[in-house]
Amino acid sequence: MSTITTILGGDNVGASRTDLNNNFANLNEDKWQDEYLRNLLGPFAGNFTLTVERNSVAIGTSATEVVNNNSSNTWILIGMTVGNIDGTNAADLDVTVDLGSGDQEVVDTLEVAANSKVDFWGKDNGYLVLQPNETVDMTASVAGDLRADWVALDLGESVTSFVSKVVAVGNTATTLVTAVNSGQTIIASLWFGNIDGSNDDAVDIVKNIDGGGDTNMTVDLTVEAGKITIVNADGAYYDILVDDTTNDVLKATATTASRINAIVNYIERA
Repeated sequence: MSTITTILGGDNVGASRTDLNNNFANLNEDKWQDEYLRNLLGPFAGNFTLTVERNSVAIGTSATEVVNNNSSNTWILIGMTVGNIDGTNAADLDVTVDLGSGDQEVVDTLEVAANSKVDFWGKDNGYLVLQPNETVDMTASVAGDLRADWVALDLGESVTSFVSKVVAVGNTATTLVTAVNSGQTIIASLWFGNIDGSNDDAVDIVKNIDGGGDTNMTVDLTVEAGKITIVNADGAYYDILVDDTTNDVLKATATTASRINAIVNYIERA
């Protein structure tokens, strides 16, 4: 493990980020500077003693536990890549997370072509908060073809104001996040996964400010079968929900029920 002690400015999000894959080799060096970590963590910046956790896991044809936060601290999963190591044949991938509410699928039958890789969490795909005992499982269609490599930052303490959750998006307006009472909820990243595996679908994103009625933010955002559609991840907040007179609410509506699950990462500031 590598331990990095730093003090970060809480809200400063850098305009760009260094590709995580080019920096794994430097984890044991003392060259990590406050500015780099501020850019890397973005909205998750704070005052923490960081420990790097990482692993490489072969994905089997039954549910394989790829990540398990078996500590008592909050982890931020900042990089997850699944590579096809067969070299000739494509393989499909299912991904399930347990974020405290039991196993929930986030994408079904995602194809990982031969001689390619798929990035899930990290530089361009948002981060995933894992509280103690929360996990990421993956299942491959073919044994021996796919391998997952990941890196996470152990924050050294439990931080319950950092949240990731999965929401099943129905065909009527479904609440993703509600502003924390008497405070602000900062939406750090948002993406939608198609869990049908065969049929494309689409989502509308709406926001209700101060109880004034739903207003469209995005209409008919396509989420292809076996794919993930990222709304926002890299370098800027997606939105800030406020409770001043009435709690703001972020919602989504899918064309078809039971096809789309959302992952939303946010920070609550009461």
